[in-house]
Amino acid sequence: MSGASDRSEPGASERWFRSLVMHISDTVSITDEEGRLVFTSGAANNLLGYDAGFWAGREPIDLVHPDDLARALAGWNRALAEPGVEVSEEVRMRSANGAWQDISITGVNLLHDPEVGGIVVTSRNITDLRRAQRLAASQAAVLELIARSEPLPVVAASCLQLLADNGVSGRSSIYLMEGDRLELSSGAAPVSLVEWMREAPRSRSRSLCDESIATEAPVIASDLDQAEVSDGLRYIAQNEGIRAAWSQPILAIGSGRPVGSLSTLYGEVHEPSAHERQAADVSCSLMAIALERAETETRLAHQALHDGLTGLPNRTLLLDRLSRKVERDGESI
Repeated sequence: MSGASDRSEPGASERWFRSLVMHISDTVSITDEEGRLVFTSGAANNLLGYDAGFWAGREPIDLVHPDDLARALAGWNRALAEPGVEVSEEVRMRSANGAWQDISITGVNLLHDPEVGGIVVTSRNITDLRRAQRLAASQAAVLELIARSEPLPVVAASCLQLLADNGVSGRSSIYLMEGDRLELSSGAAPVSLVEWMREAPRSRSRSLCDESIATEAPVIASDLDQAEVSDGLRYIAQNEGIRAAWSQPILAIGSGRPVGSLSTLYGEVHEPSAHERQAADVSCSLMAIALERAETETRLAHQALHDGLTGLPNRTLLLDRLSRKVERDGESI
């Protein structure tokens, strides 16, 4: 009870309020009628990573993604028109590192309240939640293609789309092992690099994909100018404007052995974020599932048409071939 009486002293209530809002995860802000910040706890809880001085006199709407700006303005106008009514919206806002963050915003117009005299805005960073939801939705879409037995190139293209939809900004490609070569299954890799990867025999030092396959682990070169790579790969990178790259192995479901590699290229120095690496893990796992299913279907189809002991064509295959010849030649047996 003593704490409550202390807050009744002049200035104590304001100090208590500021101490409270500075130590919660949500950001509480007050703006004037023009949208300029009068107060924000965002300088302390670092919602978007900006330092305290950044917010002085700032209009937060300037940070909203262009595609979300119309919705943000509509919500703002609705709040102005309906004092005391809670208005909620979700928008993307640019953080201090340049990335777009998903922000949930709730505002209440209290301009008419003499104790407040502003619009109270509560905001929360929900980026991790939305990223998880988008990744799960993308994963489900690829699994549906696999369940329908879509061709491997179609599944590979969908795995790459999953990366693009989940924040991987570089040029991604999927290579699959075919004997002693790495063949492009899908992606936007430069022709010179595709031809270089196709050459046999492979060696660990030839490319990041080869190294990731040899080590069965991701290989990251955030700055190729500083990385130890083969002369041939460095020549291609310089000619194609590739400054950074990383590769991740695709491991078979059954054996755990590499069957291919995911490659992502960047035109500038780049270190993949934790979320990018998570999206790559999901993409590689999905591709491994697709490869396992395709191999199983091929094996079952062979078993259905060949003798299990001798491996020779069985009666089912013989009748199938005879039926096709009859249909083609119009003859009877």
